[in-house]
Amino acid sequence: MRLADRLREARHRSFVGRDDEISAFERALDDPSCPYCIIYLYGPGGVGKTTLLHEYAYRCAQRDVPSFYLDGRNVQPSPDGFYEALRLMFGLSADASVLDHLMAIGPRMVFLLDTYEMLKPIDRFVREVFLPELPDGAIIAVASHDPPDPLWRVDPGWQSLIRSVPVRNFAPGDATRFLERAGIEKRRASEALGFTHGHPLALSLVAEILARDPSAELRPESAFVEMRTLLDKFLERVPSVQHRNALEVASLVAVTTQPLLGELLEESDTLELFEWLRDLSFVDVDPRGLTLHDLAREILRFDLRWRNRRHYETLHGRARNYYMTRLGESQGLEQQMVLFDYVYLHRDNPVVKPFFEWQSSGLVVEPLRPADVPAVLDMVRAHEGAASLEHAKHWIDRFPASVLVTREPSGEVCGFLLSLPLHELALDKVADPAVRIALRYLSQSHPLRTNEVATYFRYWMDRDKYQSVSPTQSVLFLNMVRHYLTTPGLAFTFVPVVDTAFWSPVFAYADLFRIESADFEVDGRSYGVYGHDWRAAPPLAWLQLLADRETAGEAPPAELQSPDTRLVVLSEPDFALAVREALKNYSHPPALSESPLLRSRLVVRAADGVDDEHALISALRRLIRESAAQLSQSPKLDRAFRAVERTYIQPAPSQEEAAHILGMPFSTYRRHLKHGIDQITDVLWQRELNG
Repeated sequence: MRLADRLREARHRSFVGRDDEISAFERALDDPSCPYCIIYLYGPGGVGKTTLLHEYAYRCAQRDVPSFYLDGRNVQPSPDGFYEALRLMFGLSADASVLDHLMAIGPRMVFLLDTYEMLKPIDRFVREVFLPELPDGAIIAVASHDPPDPLWRVDPGWQSLIRSVPVRNFAPGDATRFLERAGIEKRRASEALGFTHGHPLALSLVAEILARDPSAELRPESAFVEMRTLLDKFLERVPSVQHRNALEVASLVAVTTQPLLGELLEESDTLELFEWLRDLSFVDVDPRGLTLHDLAREILRFDLRWRNRRHYETLHGRARNYYMTRLGESQGLEQQMVLFDYVYLHRDNPVVKPFFEWQSSGLVVEPLRPADVPAVLDMVRAHEGAASLEHAKHWIDRFPASVLVTREPSGEVCGFLLSLPLHELALDKVADPAVRIALRYLSQSHPLRTNEVATYFRYWMDRDKYQSVSPTQSVLFLNMVRHYLTTPGLAFTFVPVVDTAFWSPVFAYADLFRIESADFEVDGRSYGVYGHDWRAAPPLAWLQLLADRETAGEAPPAELQSPDTRLVVLSEPDFALAVREALKNYSHPPALSESPLLRSRLVVRAADGVDDEHALISALRRLIRESAAQLSQSPKLDRAFRAVERTYIQPAPSQEEAAHILGMPFSTYRRHLKHGIDQITDVLWQRELNG
């Protein structure tokens, strides 16, 4: 028996639950009449997708079916990079045909594609070019953070061939079995389920805590005490202080390269350190360099700030200087990536972090093309109305080169930024109230001098989320920063927002001050305006201010300080239980503060990203009302709706009184109430899964 076989057996023995996911795979593996050949697993990090793929590999081995595992983190996201990764996996020469090799293996095979979100830029290639060339008997299991692209579902061919499977937290029974297998007594297991909500990674951590101290107090924050233990494990192979310093550099920056390592460590020869980093089990090789596993990165960086703040600040300063030099030497896409790396240094600040999506989004920023104009105008019409649309048409016609668009990997436009050169405009010839008021403000309060320029970021939005936090918003903000740093003679900038309360904290952090006298109204909607005088605080001084605020350490990293603010991915039974409890507490909002639904994707989305308990509770109550209202639209469900309404939404003093008001026998009332609860739960569950 090979070591790989022993490893596979050990993983199988520790495997728990996931009956639906296993059944879906085994049906594809064993049933020739199975309509699908692609199983698409999706769910958040730590929920067990990779573990499922390993179990799939075990099931294949039991049937003598060859399986091949490929991690998207080890693939350059391009067609050539994808084929190159497969050649490396199969041990083929650079000119060998991967598809010929696969055909020679035979019709029955299983492809296991992990971390598929990293392959988002080539999803279309995988779907339309690679997969159709596989043998007819091939089965593909995909694991990703994200659901499949809608193009998988709308394509008539792929519709019947793909089975989407959301991987969620363990159901209570499976979570209990998981802990009992780890030797945790039932009473403590039940206690652990109360705050882990069945999350597999959290359960594993709890099992480690209780294995060493069966009487340990379990609180959500207690799991983070394990950071020290995990850090010690990560550092077991560190042979010297310089190696540890190299590891700390890698924890601080987005991507580690050999030149960056040399700059931050002030060493001329860092090849041996770079190669040592590359060989660590928790370091991934990225096309741009080396990246630490997320957990290792968070632990190491948090420890460095706590243990040696001065060294942290020194490395932080050297990194800023390195990126500033690179920023002046680069252009285009390379400059954009350098800017991303620079802003990434500020991700720990609790003010900034919620407003940026640091993950690779696959978005591309490009100048506006004539064919893009209809899509851009559609966004303005949808989010801001007819009058704003007319202003946008005027500005796009006059300054087409001042428009940047964001494109998805498919090429579709998903957002845009329109920047106006105010120094080229005359006050008496401007119809747009936003620009007219800004010009008046400049002339009265901050007049431009010779060769000075001013910019108004008049429109910035995402196609779907408008001005909420999104990958598009993050990319557009980065391009605003690039404009700040690279525009000669820049004197003043303006940024309008609809939700000033939401954006005020991050704008204050970024030294953009509120200009109430520049606020404006279009189509009955009010816009607040923020600005910055670049003469008073030039770009280099501004960058130093951001650095000072970042390294001042006003608060620990938000994610580590408040782990309970993460999304909770409930299993279906837990979700149904949470809905029933939320209905019971609907008329008493303070009691809803304990509902795990407040951290569900469903409610967080409904709150438009506002991480405030009051907003989340309001969003949950609104979702309940909307779901109940759907029942009233069906004659067959009208009595179920009225039972729910009189019990929870406009409650009678008692259920007996509710039945009396509705003119129903109590048993009939109870039956309709249960049916209504089930229907509301189903509506909310589908929205939780599908958005």
